[in-house]
Amino acid sequence: GCDEGTMKPVIVSISKPQQESHYGQETRQTMNLPFPFYCHTDGWRDIDREANSLREKLAYRADRRNKAVTIALEKHPEVTDVAMIDSWYLSQEDAVRQLIQEYQQLPKPCCLGPAIWGRMRTNLSQVLHSPVRFYDAWATPELRWCPEDWRPEHDILTSQEQVPLRGLYQVSSIGGCYIFPRSLWNIGTRYGVPEDLHGCEHNYFHAWHSLPKYIDFNVQLWRVKRYGLVHCARCIIGNWLRTRN
Repeated sequence: GCDEGTMKPVIVSISKPQQESHYGQETRQTMNLPFPFYCHTDGWRDIDREANSLREKLAYRADRRNKAVTIALEKHPEVTDVAMIDSWYLSQEDAVRQLIQEYQQLPKPCCLGPAIWGRMRTNLSQVLHSPVRFYDAWATPELRWCPEDWRPEHDILTSQEQVPLRGLYQVSSIGGCYIFPRSLWNIGTRYGVPEDLHGCEHNYFHAWHSLPKYIDFNVQLWRVKRYGLVHCARCIIGNWLRTRN
C-alpha cells in the first residue's frame, strides 16, 4: 500500500539538457527534496520540430519515459513507488512534497496526481487575457471543462462519490505529474502510443493497469506557456488548417 513508514519513492523526470525556461515556465533538472531523484536528459531531440507526425512525437516521449524509469530503478532498487514529474514542475517543491504526503495517507494502492492549472497565451485571443484552465486536458479528458475554482466535494454529483481522501476525483488517466506503485512497473506496465491516438503516452500507461487514478484538488501545480505574437498567429492559422475539413 502507501504506508508512510515503508514508502520509499523515487522522483523521475525527463528534460532537455541544461534547460532553464520554456515559454515563460521555469524548468529544472534537480530537486531539493529528501528522496532519490533521476532526470533523464540523454537522447533529447527537438521532437516538436523534427517529427513528421503526432505518433512519432508520442513514441519518442514514451520511449524516454520508459528509459527514465528503468534507469531510476536500476540506480535505486530499494524504492517502492515512482513519482513521474515533468521538468516544468520540479521547481514547485512544496506542492510536490504535499502530493507525496497525501499519497502516503491513502489506504490502498492507487495513482495520484495534482490539479495542474495552465495560464496560457498560445493564440491571439489570449493576448489581453490569459485564461486559467485545467492544463492536462488531453491526458485527463474528464477535466477538460474544469474551471479553476471547481472542487469535487462541492459539486452536487461528485460530492457523492466515495473517495479515500476529501478533495480527490477519480479519472481514467493522469498526465505531467503523478505517483504510482513500483508494483505496476514490475508487472510490465509501460508507456506507449494509443493505437487510435485518443490520448498520449500517459493514457496508454494508465489504460494498462486497473488501479484507481485520482486527481488531488488539495494540491495545485502551475504550467505557464506564453508565446510571442507571431507564434500566436501561427498557432491560429495552423489550428484552422488542421480542423477546416
